[in-house]
Amino acid sequence: MFRIGMQMYTLREPAAQDLEGTFRAVAEMGYAGAQISGIDAPPERIAEVLKECGLEPAGAHVGLERMETDFDGVIADARTIGYTGIAVPYLGADRRRTAAEWEAVARAMDGLGARMKKEGIQLMYHNHNFEFEPVAGTTGYEIIWSNVDLDNLQPEVDTYWAAFAGDNPAKLLERFAGHMDLVHAKDGRLGVKDPKFEPVGDGDLDWPPILAATAAGGANWLLVEQDTCDGSPFDAARRSLENIRRLLSK
Repeated sequence: MFRIGMQMYTLREPAAQDLEGTFRAVAEMGYAGAQISGIDAPPERIAEVLKECGLEPAGAHVGLERMETDFDGVIADARTIGYTGIAVPYLGADRRRTAAEWEAVARAMDGLGARMKKEGIQLMYHNHNFEFEPVAGTTGYEIIWSNVDLDNLQPEVDTYWAAFAGDNPAKLLERFAGHMDLVHAKDGRLGVKDPKFEPVGDGDLDWPPILAATAAGGANWLLVEQDTCDGSPFDAARRSLENIRRLLSK
């Protein structure tokens, strides 16, 4: 069964003011681990705080450009902090204008993933909604997975962004069963022009099939993320965990 972790991008602002206090709050809420993203601190300090708070390192987000230009540094950070999964968090518009660019970036990620595999690290790609937009009779998302080996690159499915784009996140998770270590649990409003984020379980997503597909697909971590919060991000994080536990208990 998967464990539940916090995607620290959710708490990036309080973490910038009080790193240890923020991680400690995550542990006290009952989260088992933390994914490193949006945290501006030396890897040695992050490792120290994780250990002090009793949190497992549940992967990290690292920009594709850094992986391409500082591969050894990326691996060194992973070794220091202790995570074995790295996800590409976003793809700049200048690398996804045409089908050819999508193919090129897919091949680049496949090659990086093969190199990381030799280092004991799994490379992943985190979706937003633009991957599902039409391009040359298909979508960027389909182009990626048609040009990579799933042993080299796994999807890190973001449930809300997939649903916001009109896809079915549960079906997406079922499609990649056996090839998804990390899943982003994100919720919000659907059928709106602009994304509106909510704590997991308070938005419009249908969570029972998503949670079932996450478990059946062999994911190790379900990572809670809320890009922006109307109120306290700590309250949102706590609410998400409570809702997930309630849903899993049914």
